[in-house]
Amino acid sequence: MPENLQLEPGELLQVAKVIDQGILVCDRAGNIEYSNPFASSFFGFALNELSGKHFSILTEDPNVAKALLAGAKEITEVKGKNRFNKEIYYTAKITSSSNDKFVIIISDVTRRIEGRNKLLQKIETCEKLTKSRFIREGQLSDAIEEILVESARVLGVERVNAWLIDSNFSMIECIGACPSQNAKSGNMILQRRDMPAYFKLLETQEIISTDDTLHDPKTAELMDIYLSKYGITSMMDVPIRIEGEMIGVVCFEHTGTPRKWDLTERKFGLFIAQLISLALETHQRKETQGNLEKSYKEKELLLAEIHHRVKNNLAMVSSLLNLQQSKARDDFHGELFTESKNRILSIASIHQMLYQNKNFARVDFASYMNEIVSLLRQSYLHLAKKTEVMLQVDAVEMDLSKAIPLGLIANEIVSNSFKHAFDKDNENKIEIYLRSKKNKYMLEISDNGKGIKDLEAVRKKNTLGLSLVYDLADQVNATIEYSNKKGSHFILYFE
Repeated sequence: MPENLQLEPGELLQVAKVIDQGILVCDRAGNIEYSNPFASSFFGFALNELSGKHFSILTEDPNVAKALLAGAKEITEVKGKNRFNKEIYYTAKITSSSNDKFVIIISDVTRRIEGRNKLLQKIETCEKLTKSRFIREGQLSDAIEEILVESARVLGVERVNAWLIDSNFSMIECIGACPSQNAKSGNMILQRRDMPAYFKLLETQEIISTDDTLHDPKTAELMDIYLSKYGITSMMDVPIRIEGEMIGVVCFEHTGTPRKWDLTERKFGLFIAQLISLALETHQRKETQGNLEKSYKEKELLLAEIHHRVKNNLAMVSSLLNLQQSKARDDFHGELFTESKNRILSIASIHQMLYQNKNFARVDFASYMNEIVSLLRQSYLHLAKKTEVMLQVDAVEMDLSKAIPLGLIANEIVSNSFKHAFDKDNENKIEIYLRSKKNKYMLEISDNGKGIKDLEAVRKKNTLGLSLVYDLADQVNATIEYSNKKGSHFILYFE
């Protein structure tokens, strides 16, 4: 409704009967003289029951009523409770009316705000669990109990169980349950012969979700064996994987009135499964570490585990960024998350190469550059299809103190070329060269795009990408030359 709209009382009543927003007519003191059906119902009152009451009864914050009475035009998020003590959220707009009165237009935003708050709660829980001491120290039973209790609280379910599957998919065994006092569930083993259809679903390695177990054919054979015993009406089973292989399943089980599982709950379930996987891996590594302490190759094996853990932790950080990227309000902020993930993955790839190649001091720089280019092409797939990337790197092994900064520099420059260099859709080219002579090196990265017209002006803007390039160059004592000749042309000289 437009601001300052002048309405006669008769006209206002006709509009109020059909509008899907709440309308309150108040005098200048804030006393309610009229409420339409939507407003009355929203606040939990019968029609006309609000008449004569002061607007301040509709919000927990007394400053809201004061602001409206002082002439505020809009308050975008008001928290209150209806007559039945249920928490509600709404926006309040004030518009002028005739006869020295004003109209407050109420819009219900409860579902949107509740959805936002639930998403924030999931993100906060994810952040909390990634710092778990039990996971870090490999205390498997305590870690799983903590993960299951927190996930049950956030999803509002009564039961969460973690199960491991044997190698030939013939049985699953419960390794943790919430509530933990449920001893029956904690020691339960389910056999394939008793529920072949369910095990066939497990073999698809997909999320199995059922909003109403009583009427879903997928859960028919589970009814007598499991669901009826615990009064489970809705369930969501999420695969647990280690290095891509499914080794178990985490089951979120709801009792009472059937419920639906939304997309954010599915993503949260996947994250919980990753955490259980991390707890299992950490526990296994702890056991391995203990068994190898007397071994001749103890140091090499421990270093491999360290690099493996660093890679996994960085992958977890990337997963967190994926979860938070869903909150991005526009493409610009979404791109910031993409850039951050690319930087993290470029570091993670070098740790993966180190533990796979069993060389913990030096890395094959050509392979590392190939990995970075491959990651960037996947990240900017729609742009990479139109761009040829030429990579010629001498056979050089570098230690981590040089390889990681140089990899990040290449990541920033090549990312910038993908995103900003090209206006046309064909004959786009990015070239990367590394030349070595004795102990001196030259890293050259160029494109045939439009180039940077005034590099110094861009640097003065303190853009993160270029700041990283020059800061990392200082870190490895490299000098940078830049020219704009038919595109950007960066050359780094270092020893």
